[in-house]
Amino acid sequence: MGDMHGTFHTYKEIIIGFGWLTIFAFAFPFGPAITLLTTYVQVRAELDGMTKFNKRNCPSASLDIGIWMDILQGAAYTGVVVNAFTALFTSKQLKKLGDYEWYTIILAVFVVEHILLFFKFFSSVVIPTDPDWVIKHQKKMKYRVKQVEDEIQDKKLLDKLSYP
Repeated sequence: MGDMHGTFHTYKEIIIGFGWLTIFAFAFPFGPAITLLTTYVQVRAELDGMTKFNKRNCPSASLDIGIWMDILQGAAYTGVVVNAFTALFTSKQLKKLGDYEWYTIILAVFVVEHILLFFKFFSSVVIPTDPDWVIKHQKKMKYRVKQVEDEIQDKKLLDKLSYP
């Protein structure tokens, strides 16, 4: 239970950082660099702590990060919407082009937001989740597991046949 608790807090910190980064990227463009630096320092500190002061961690297998992926997707979509609204409502470039009514600005936000959401969706479809080398390794491991299972079945069959 303690390991799951630590994983929860680790994911929670990552999600909060990602949320701040994506939702307020337009308001603070230097944020990604600061986030990258602080994340690197945090990972190095935790890695040093785990290797120098703790016993070896017990590994646990999981297929994916579960509900956290949906939360990350939600934060990414929210970031697109918030940044599109922030960019178009605070931009002085629109005022230079002319005096627009509020519904024209809302329409512009809607169009820009949907273009960005389409790009995000398209890139998530085009870019594979798992690299080719991971897929090849997984296929190799499945094949090896199947071989071992067949060997075990053959040995059990031989044991049954050899003892009357």
